[in-house]
Amino acid sequence: MPLVQSVYQAGTTSEPELRHGCGYRAGVAEYPSFCPVAKAADVLCERWAILVVRELLSGSSRFTELRKGIPACPPATLSKRLKQLEQAEVVERLEARDAVRYSLTEAGQELFPIVLAFGEWGQRWSRSTYSDSDLDADELLWDVRRFLDPAGLGQDSCVVRLDLELPDAGRKPYWFVVDSGAVDLCDVDPRREVDVTVAAHLRTLTKVWMGDTTYDSAVREGQIVSTGPRPLVRRLPSWLGQHPILAPISPARDRDRQRPGSDPRV
Repeated sequence: MPLVQSVYQAGTTSEPELRHGCGYRAGVAEYPSFCPVAKAADVLCERWAILVVRELLSGSSRFTELRKGIPACPPATLSKRLKQLEQAEVVERLEARDAVRYSLTEAGQELFPIVLAFGEWGQRWSRSTYSDSDLDADELLWDVRRFLDPAGLGQDSCVVRLDLELPDAGRKPYWFVVDSGAVDLCDVDPRREVDVTVAAHLRTLTKVWMGDTTYDSAVREGQIVSTGPRPLVRRLPSWLGQHPILAPISPARDRDRQRPGSDPRV
């Protein structure tokens, strides 16, 4: 299969035509350049595309899992991006009897250091200010779940209830269910006895996860309240933790303040 193919219906008139032939993003303006950076941008810089790759690199393989990792992306758009990336030979669609799965090709796997660098650069130079529009409980907890150690709470089976206050002043419960060496995230009551409860604002938990504050600091300031047996409560800060790669990165502005001779008033 050639690398460049169309995945759109012929005759599309709502987008500008391509200057050279019919590429895999037919109907979408591409960079008229031989430059490899431009060619990579043709594949990766369509909205949501790089986040689809991020999710696949992080272990998601089903459409429903990709939706959990990118909840703001409309399903129809996600489906379109997957088809585009498949035609670009970045993603492979695998059909099985039980479900359709997606995986990265060799070309897609090679994007790992690029996506990692994107994240590190964004955390250093374009860090979130945690505005309401930046906050999404599903996205946050799906990311947290990836890194949770099933043995980290010191017992084989455990249910942690998260009582989250949302930006619109509403509340929404979630449950981390630890069982059989795995951790599941539920947004519907699993009908199991809760061992420990964590109450916090979504903004607070997001800032903790991304390294802008610590769990212990939030507890001291009354922004996180944990209820349950003391041994479990003591393990929560290290178990929920912070993003292991991105949280340690300081904003560039903080780094400049620490530099000898820099003016902290700037």
